This record gives sequence, C-alpha cells and structure tokens, in this order.
Amino acid sequence: YSEQYIQSLQRIQDLEYENFFLRISNTQSSASVYRFVRAHGDFQLWEIEEDTDINPLRGAGDDVFINNHDPPAQGSSEVDVTQPFCKDVVSEINEILNGMRLSNLLVLGDGGGRVRDNVFPDIIIGRSDFYKELTENPPDLSKGLGWEVKNDLSNGSKVTEGKGQLIKYARAYLTANPPLTNVFYGCLTDGKLWLFVKIQFVLDNPNNPIVKFEESQTYEWSRKTASFITGIIERYHKDLSMRASGEKKESQNNDETYMYRNKSSISTESLLASFIKEGIYIRLHSGNRIHVQITSHLGNGRECIVFLAQVHDYGIKDAVLK
Repeated sequence: YSEQYIQSLQRIQDLEYENFFLRISNTQSSASVYRFVRAHGDFQLWEIEEDTDINPLRGAGDDVFINNHDPPAQGSSEVDVTQPFCKDVVSEINEILNGMRLSNLLVLGDGGGRVRDNVFPDIIIGRSDFYKELTENPPDLSKGLGWEVKNDLSNGSKVTEGKGQLIKYARAYLTANPPLTNVFYGCLTDGKLWLFVKIQFVLDNPNNPIVKFEESQTYEWSRKTASFITGIIERYHKDLSMRASGEKKESQNNDETYMYRNKSSISTESLLASFIKEGIYIRLHSGNRIHVQITSHLGNGRECIVFLAQVHDYGIKDAVLK
C-alpha cells in the first residue's frame, strides 16, 4: 500500500475514535447518548446472581431493608423525597461495609448548583481521600461512581434518559489517565425499582470502538436488592484496592479485552500529560492565542496523541486535541 493510502486509513481510524467519544459527551442529550450506545454497543443482560465478582451480603442487606422498608411512591418529588431515600439507603449500606472493614468509601449526594452541560450524579461513591474532588462544582467523576435517581422508572423516557446519564458518568470515569479501575458499576433507581449496570470500553480495535453495556433486570426494593448493592460496593472497593496495590484481578469473568486501553504505549505520554496539566496556549493562524486545558487522555494515533480538552476562552466544554 502507498504511504498516502496508509495515512488516509489512519486518519479515518482517528476520526472514528474521536467521534466515538464525542457522541457520548456531556454536550449530547442523555437520551441520544443511550440510543447511540444501544445501536453501536455490545449490550448484554447482567446476571448479578451468577456474577462471581459480586458477593451479596445478605445480613447487611436485611438490616438496611428493615430500616428502610417503605420506598417512596413513584412520582414523588425527586429532590425532596426520592433522592434522600436512595442516598440514605446507599450510605447506610456503605457505613455497614466500612464498619466491617470491607470498604473504605464515602457516599455523597448532589450538592446543588448545577450548571448546564455539566454532569451531576444524584449519588456519588468514591474513596474518602477524593472528598475534595467529589464535592467540587461540578464533581470530578473520574474519581468515583455516579448513580442516577429518577422519580418514576415506570416512565420509559426517564429510563432512557437515566441510562444515558450513566453512560456519561462512565465516560468521565473510564477516560481518566489512568482510570481508577477498568469497570464502571452504576445504578438507576426511583427507590421502588432498582436497575444496575456494568460498563466497560472496548478500544482494542480503533476501527470499531464500542461500549460494553451490561444491565440487570429491574428489581423491586427488597432484602435481595439491598444485598446486591452491598455486593457491588464491596466489589468496587476490592477493585480499587487491587489497582492501588498493583495486583491483577483474578476471576473467571476477567476479560482483559474489556478495559480502557491506549492504542499504543509511548513512555513520554505521562510526562506530556503532567507537563500540560496546568494548561497550554495554542497560537492560531490569526496570531491570537487560546488557552487549552487537558481533561483526559483518549488514546494514541500512529503519529499523534489524542486528548480531551476544554477551551475556556470560547466556552467549549469538550474538544478533541491531537
């Protein structure tokens, strides 16, 4: 093949790679993000009870269910009723796990002050040493799991929107450089109904980057549902601990294909990312300079490194920098 043909092919691959992340960015509507992933992603049913990575703690689930027996009625005020109930449930489960020394995480709620095009989960689960990052406005979602609360999951449009929001949270989490873990565990709930998701990026093939999206069946609030939450939070804590200690997760479900992976390995990347962390200035053809802030590393082309950036001078939230 000619060099020009190879360069053209590489350019097409890079554009597909960039388009993949732009189609699930914060600037897209949550419903359109979900529809895009639904059409182009790898969708599977998540059988939580068959997942050997998840170990539901029945006793802890029983205790939390007894203390929070009656969920809000569907259609209740999302901010005043549904969100507080769901956050309290997750917080109580997390406190039990922390007390058993099975976890070292904190659970935060939406602090308010939302800004258009920013992403604010209703519940955030993250390590306690990331308290500052997770309570910023907006929160740094590369440092924790964002969960979404609606007031009525019998409403199909709200379910579609909620799943799209979970994909956005996963995008922020899994495109960190490097991500804290390779799997995003999420939840969509109205208090009465609970749906759990497991999201991973499949980026080994630059011609076809996809999202692996596993979703559980919808469970009614019960002892079993509470125990699933204990198992998911405990699994997340274990994943964080193993990543921090450099261990490799051992599991029959561990498929290393499904993880965020750079397209190549260049030793200077981390140095470059560190160097430009405080921002860089780029000179335009007009002679003017614009300030660019790098937010995450998306991957590598054959002759380039691809970053996600914000251009503060023009109010651009998501831009691809090569």
